[in-house]
Amino acid sequence: MSIRTAFLFTILLAVLVALAGCKSEPEVNRQLPEPLELPSEVTLDFDTLPEDASSGPFTKPGARLDEVLGLVSEASAINFTYSREVGLELAEARVDLEGTKRIERGAIEGFLEDLLAAHGFELKSVGPESIRVWMIQAMGTPEAGSESNP
Repeated sequence: MSIRTAFLFTILLAVLVALAGCKSEPEVNRQLPEPLELPSEVTLDFDTLPEDASSGPFTKPGARLDEVLGLVSEASAINFTYSREVGLELAEARVDLEGTKRIERGAIEGFLEDLLAAHGFELKSVGPESIRVWMIQAMGTPEAGSESNP
């Protein structure tokens, strides 16, 4: 056996050993994560929200609605999703909230629905409860996959 043949045989053997150790399908954890253990009450400190630095005669007073949602997300482990267009509208909308507000866990959704409805948005839960994702969209936006009747 020549050196070249021995070398090729060694490479072939190494490849076969490597393939023998590989599994045909990767292991995938198909279980959903356990729901987060949430506090019974959420405390929102609205005084921590930044004042709008661009205040002027044409700027609405109050905190930006998207920043209020960020505060709620941090305190409650709720994740929000929305389109780029809705995000721009949330950044323009202002909310005049001050001080600290304590909200029972079961009342968070109602608080957010009222807050968003006052600015023309609605809240919908998407995905399993364990991931706690709520979609914000303009009121009257049709459900994905539904057809509007003329």
